[in-house]
Amino acid sequence: MVGFFFGQREGSLTIIRTEKGCLMNMTRLFAIVFLTTSFTAANVGKTNAGAVFKEIDDQGNVTFTDRPSESGHSTKIEIGPVNTQKAMVPPAPPKKPEKSDDEPEEVNYSSARITQPTDDSTVPPGQLNVVVQIALRPQLQAGHLVRLYHNGRRHGKPTSATSFSLTNLIRGEHQVRAEVIGTNGKIKSKTQTVIFFVKRYVPRN
Repeated sequence: MVGFFFGQREGSLTIIRTEKGCLMNMTRLFAIVFLTTSFTAANVGKTNAGAVFKEIDDQGNVTFTDRPSESGHSTKIEIGPVNTQKAMVPPAPPKKPEKSDDEPEEVNYSSARITQPTDDSTVPPGQLNVVVQIALRPQLQAGHLVRLYHNGRRHGKPTSATSFSLTNLIRGEHQVRAEVIGTNGKIKSKTQTVIFFVKRYVPRN
């Protein structure tokens, strides 16, 4: 039966095999070698740092140590390098694409006005619908929309058209105005407010 115990000398760790004790399997033997290597690695800068030596004396005792014996009968056990992994560096965030020269730049509108109906005009009784016509300079740009307001309320959804139709108007005063909305959702231009009057037949009693 074979037993092992640890012995420590100055600057080294020794593992000695004796004829007494319990049999150790190869797994535990490798564990001892690993512990010895770990202890040796802590003594960085000393002679034979990181090396393990094996020596068998005349009685068959096996000794593992981090220093060769003076008798010169030690066998150096080669220990493979420690497997290390470099820290992963996260990839740099993608750069925002630069604006292509082919993309047209947004142009400010020099003029935006309602040309129809005219201000202070009157819609006769027989006319059921009123067309609101908007003139822009320059013309409506790609991606821009026009929003119409009728009597202070939004008339439908913004559209790429510059002509609107108002139907079923009751008699009395009406007000219309419009806004041009850019691609970023901000107002690019506004028209003037136009007031017109609608006449309807009133049945006599």
